[in-house]
Order: sequence, then structure tokens, then C-alpha cells
Amino acid sequence: MLCGVVVSSYKEKYHTLLFFYILQHYNNGILAILRKGLQISDYAIFESIVSILLGVAIRKENLEYTNNIIDILEEYLHDYSSNCILLLDALETLYSFVENKWGKIYDRTILSKNQSEDWPIADCRESDLFGLYDYDFEKFNIRPLYEKHYYASAMKTPYSQKDINGMLLNRCIRNGYDKDVCSQLNNQLREVKYRSVPELNYGYKYGRFALMELYGWLILNGVIEPMYGNNFRTELFDIDPTMPIFRTKSNFITRSFMPNSVDYLGEWLEYDNTQSMEDLFIRTLPKQEGEWILLQGRLTQKMTDRYAHYYISGHAELASKLLSDDIIQALPIVESRTLNHIYAGELGWRILEDNDMLTEENDNIGMLDYYAFTSWSGSRYKYMSFEYLRAELAEKLCLQFDVNTMTYYDADFKTAAVYFVNDTDLFFYLRKDIVDRLLEITESALRFHIYERCMISHEIPKEKDKFLKKFEQRERDVIYRI
Repeated sequence: MLCGVVVSSYKEKYHTLLFFYILQHYNNGILAILRKGLQISDYAIFESIVSILLGVAIRKENLEYTNNIIDILEEYLHDYSSNCILLLDALETLYSFVENKWGKIYDRTILSKNQSEDWPIADCRESDLFGLYDYDFEKFNIRPLYEKHYYASAMKTPYSQKDINGMLLNRCIRNGYDKDVCSQLNNQLREVKYRSVPELNYGYKYGRFALMELYGWLILNGVIEPMYGNNFRTELFDIDPTMPIFRTKSNFITRSFMPNSVDYLGEWLEYDNTQSMEDLFIRTLPKQEGEWILLQGRLTQKMTDRYAHYYISGHAELASKLLSDDIIQALPIVESRTLNHIYAGELGWRILEDNDMLTEENDNIGMLDYYAFTSWSGSRYKYMSFEYLRAELAEKLCLQFDVNTMTYYDADFKTAAVYFVNDTDLFFYLRKDIVDRLLEITESALRFHIYERCMISHEIPKEKDKFLKKFEQRERDVIYRI
């Protein structure tokens, strides 16, 4: 029940605690409780339970458990008369998961059983939605349905603003929304001395769930497109069901790159530290055997009292081995693709192509994608962003990403990759023998691009500001061949 609270920081905390408790103590009794929990008329609780069931199935990677969870969600959908996109995506993801892991093929007909549902339009003033959606949520998730926006080009429908608002209001009322009751509850909530200001309100539960049902209906009927190909993923989702967490945070680099005092800022700005990143490119690692190759490294340091900001990174990509080093170094850098709302538990086994993603036509090819589940809203659940091996390359190398340990394993279940992360820095290594095999398979060379940036803050006091130059950046490449 605590997952239904409207203070989002508490809701996130309770959801996380419940997920890891169920993950550790999973049994048929707990499953029966979750089955009953889906019948509670609280849409925040519904969202948490569906997400937990999906995440536990992927984390456990047990066919019996997964079948039991699919049965629960299908049972709910069988008696359900609408198209909540969260539920449809959870089932579609589980079908794809089982098909990939165990080869069982699913008939997805049940997902479209409510495709022809009615969406009556209520008389609605714009002010009627004020208790249901805040400005940012409406701007990014509702407005694109009736106005064309560059950030959501596939979302425009033939319906007007009045139509969309009327559909949503009608559905909220049908689902139990009472504006006066929610207003009273919100007033009571504001009288409680919470440590943080509540970001949500009771009406938001109804509004968000109604929009999830509308999205599902629109996607099933081909009116709008999901984010990734033939599934139901959208920007509406706040929760990564697989709950990725790097359990151990460590400082891989303990050296300071900052000046000793403000007086040395000028010399510091001109000093080239790119060799330090090259020294990390191929090396041995603590508690690991053999040599490892750095695919992505980034480090940030800053000292307010010294008015200095420092950043250095190394980024690997592939290029044809037929090209000379000079030609490779002249090629444009291939940035990691950022794929929002991909679940960490899908990495390595599911290839999802962004509908808006441009096909790379360069002589160099990216090796990495960037997990960044959180999108525009600061109220979404927080997950650490990180680079990972592109799914098509992991597939070539028979590597599996394990969200429980947040790393890759090879076909012999040996550690294939190592992450060193903390709140600001990340270093992602892959075993050298695996990199060598990838270069052989793809007939490629590896380009490791190093970038360094030093900056003197504009907040430096005038009496200390004797520097005509306040910014310097350096770049260079290391080419690795087998």
C-alpha cells in the first residue's frame, strides 16, 4: 500500500524496498499477494506491482517463475476492458524474453483484445485538467498528441486539443476521479510537515493512468508509434522494472588533476594530461586476470575554491582495418547512442531500434550505447547512466549482460567486462581477448579517442583574475590493431 503514496521520494523508496525484498524472498505466497494487489483501485500501486513482476522475472531468469508471472498478467488482461500501455509492454517484454532465452513462441493476440474500445469525449475546459497534470507532464506527454513537436514527431494524432482533453477527462471520471475529493485530500497532504514538498497529487494518479490507457489504444490502432519498433515502450514510463544498481562504487583514479593553488591556474590550463588516459587504455585490473581494454572512461574533477573544472574522457569505436591511421583519425567521432527507456535487464539480449535513429553511414562504427532511462522529468525514478556494449556486438561475441551484477559474462560464464563507477566517473573495460576477437570478426581496427577539457570558472574574484585565457581542450587518438 505504501507504493501508492503521492510524495514521489517516498514512493520511490517504498517501491525499491519492495522490489528487492520480493527478489530475495520470491515464493508462491508472495506471488498470490501481488495477484490480489492488482485488484486494488490505486493506479500507483498497480504500476509498482506490474513493474515488480516484470523486473523479478527478468532478474530471476527462471522459466517457471516467468510463466507464473505471465499467467498473472494475462489473467488480469483477460478481465480488463482497456489498454494500459504499461501492462501491454510488460507482457510483450516477457514474451520476447522467454522467446530469446528458451525459444518458446507466444501468440500475442491477447495484447490487442481491447483494440476497438470506445473513447467517449466529455465536455472539457482546459482548466478541468489542472488537478490531473502539471505543466511539464502535459507539455511533453499530452500536447504532442494534438500539436506537432520536433521532440515527438511520431505522436501527432488527428484529434484536436478539445478531443484529447475530453477523452482523458471522461476516462478519469469513469475510473473514479472526483475533483472535489482529490482537492480535499491534497489540502490535507499540504498540512502534513513532510521533509520534502510533494511533487504529485491524488488527481495525478487518475490522469496518468488514463493517459496510459489512451496511449495503448492509439498505438494498437497505429495512430501513434512507440519508441522502439514493434513494442509498447513510451516516454510515460517512470520505472525501470529491473532496477539497475551498481552496488559497489569506487574511485578508479585517485590522482588529483587540479592545480595546487589559484596562482598556478595559468600553468595548469596549458598542461597536457592526455597521456594519463592513454596509460589506462590497455592494462591489468585489480582482482582480474590478463589484460583489459578501456572502451569508455570519463573523469570529472572541480574545486570551487580554486575556480577550476577538469574533464577527461576516452571513447572507443571501430573503423575498417583497411584504412590508414591518418584516415581513421580524420573521421568524425561516433558518439554513443542514447536510448531512453530501455530496461537495463534487456541489455545484451534485446536489440531495440529507435524509430528516430539515423543509420550510421560512416567508415567508423560505434561500439557503445548509453543507458539513460531518466528523461525530461526530475520526478522520475533515478538510475545511474552508463555506457554498454551495443546489443548487436554483444550478440556476435556471445556475451550476456547480468543486471544483478551489472556486468557482462562470456559463454563460459567468465567475467567479460568490469565497471568502475562512482557518482561522477565511469570506466568500462572489456577483456582484451574479447576485443581482439571482435576486431577479427568485424575486420576492424579500434580507435580510442581521448578528449581533455580544462576551464577556469567565471566566478573567480576580480582581484585573482589575471588570466586572459580561461579555457583549453585537447584531443588525440590511439589506434589499436591486431
